[in-house]
Amino acid sequence: MLTHDQLIFVICQEHPGLEHGKDFLVGHPLDDDGNQCAPAFIVNWKRTDIPVPNVALMTDLYPKYDTDFHTTQVRERRDWIIARSDWTQNPDIPEAVREKWRAYRQSLRDITEQEGFPLSVEWPVEPQ
Repeated sequence: MLTHDQLIFVICQEHPGLEHGKDFLVGHPLDDDGNQCAPAFIVNWKRTDIPVPNVALMTDLYPKYDTDFHTTQVRERRDWIIARSDWTQNPDIPEAVREKWRAYRQSLRDITEQEGFPLSVEWPVEPQ
């Protein structure tokens, strides 16, 4: 089953320059717990110069993009965590606190060097 994010990723890879939310919209059904329970689908295609992609074809193409998809997902999560912790490096933060967070943030940057990246990532533990 192709997830919402996977379908968006494949469409964007097959049609460089297209943007989800601007050029097309993808949706997916949810179960009672709010989890995707069936394949994603194209809700709205706004481009008249490009034919609406066949979701079955996009599903068949996904395996060639699997590693790139996971790489993008991990990097986006890592970058979000780093940005969320930028405050820890301000000069008004005690040096001992800044140093703990500096090491943590470096560990986040080093995630791409882990064996098994991007399919198997060991996330560092946020300092307390």
